[in-house]
Amino acid sequence: ELLRIAVRPAWRRRGVAERLLRERLVRGGFERMLLEVRAGNMAARRLYEKLGFARPVVLDKNGAWEAVLENAFDIVVTSEVNGADTMEFYLPFHDPKRAMLDNEKQVQIVNDIYRIRTLTDTKDADGRIVTQVYAEAAFYDLSFSEEKETVDFNADTADAPMRHALEGTGWSVGTVNVTTLRTWQCTEKNALSILRATQNIHGGDLIFDCPNRLVHLLTFGGNDSGALFAYRKNLKSIERVVDTRSLVTRLYAYGKDGMTFASINGGKDYVEDFSYTTEVR
Repeated sequence: ELLRIAVRPAWRRRGVAERLLRERLVRGGFERMLLEVRAGNMAARRLYEKLGFARPVVLDKNGAWEAVLENAFDIVVTSEVNGADTMEFYLPFHDPKRAMLDNEKQVQIVNDIYRIRTLTDTKDADGRIVTQVYAEAAFYDLSFSEEKETVDFNADTADAPMRHALEGTGWSVGTVNVTTLRTWQCTEKNALSILRATQNIHGGDLIFDCPNRLVHLLTFGGNDSGALFAYRKNLKSIERVVDTRSLVTRLYAYGKDGMTFASINGGKDYVEDFSYTTEVR
């Protein structure tokens, strides 16, 4: 039992408490943790939120809070520098707020926003029914952008290809303190791939500010912290899975010599299905 953690005043606001707690939590082998903190202790609350002592919040289509999932458990955020950013958690199937979960809805935890991709309703060997939620960071949607044309960059800074990537996506370039100049040809076809290529060529770390829809490219001191991998036990179960990770809402068909079916489809050379989202993918 950890009753108290304290940092000398001269060493505060340097990440010491966070490092101490992370080390204790990693080595502790805990299955469940109970946290008590005074409501007015904002510094402590911010620290605990960073460490995952927070509840997922379902957002409505306007980004406003719709429901706090206070009964969510086994919440795991997997984050990798310049890589994966996902969240998984479980919710009792009979929780009244289970009805508010649906594929492609957004869920927020602390300041990060994720989009639900899979919902798995599981009945285990003891007869308990839970819903497993898998969500991806909101910036993953940039991989569904409209197809980008090949562009040549000549001794340009990183903000140039970033602007090219984000044009028409609703996202904007934030702070870029990487100053390298590079000459290269960008052949990537979607916004996220272009951003990844830009980071690889110019250096720095991509930071996605999902609430404000900004992408930063920053140079930090220190080393890549790598990824957090989470493993779960196998369960004997009955599952119902709804998965929209490979969701396509607009499908084009092209035949020989550029032939399309536009003449028999109201002038459109594509078909659409917006059952899960109004976004074009």
